[in-house]
Amino acid sequence: MIAPKVSKENADYVYKDISKVIKDTCIDIHKKIKVTSIKKRTILNKVRKSIFEKGYAEISSSLANFNAQKLNHYKDESDLFFGAYNTPCFVWVRSSMRDFKISRELAMDSSIMKIIILFGTPTKTFKGNSFIILDGTVSPKSIVINSDLISYSTKDLDSHSYEKLLKEANTLEKKLKKVYKDLYKLTSFKKS
Repeated sequence: MIAPKVSKENADYVYKDISKVIKDTCIDIHKKIKVTSIKKRTILNKVRKSIFEKGYAEISSSLANFNAQKLNHYKDESDLFFGAYNTPCFVWVRSSMRDFKISRELAMDSSIMKIIILFGTPTKTFKGNSFIILDGTVSPKSIVINSDLISYSTKDLDSHSYEKLLKEANTLEKKLKKVYKDLYKLTSFKKS
């Protein structure tokens, strides 16, 4: 039986599994890409393989366990769908949010988890419930662009660079202190 609302805990489990696949699949992609049919098929195949290796159910083979009429109505709107923790999950791979079109009924359905893998800059916000928008480019900012299911925080790139440089400066300062200490110990240096 489908839960009336997607649980945040279950959404977090699914997110962790899918985000790892996205990072592994898109490791060589550094900037936004245009998702061609070949790239989209490759990404979806890797996501599908990983999902079913994790033990999630393929809904198409078990529609009898769910509200088949409702899911059959929606399934053509998504690129991939599966079941996780009694929750139907729909996945879309898109270059931009402008390419993303689903029915208002599906968007507002709180019992279905909507996972959008986005390979570009979001141009508009998602108006719906139970969604996770993932950054397919695996930018250092954050894997989650937006969500009403899981908590996320975007890292500020400048502060990230600042922390890295500060750490590097501290390491160099420690090394320099050690060099001066060793230098002062030398008798030839003391005589000079």
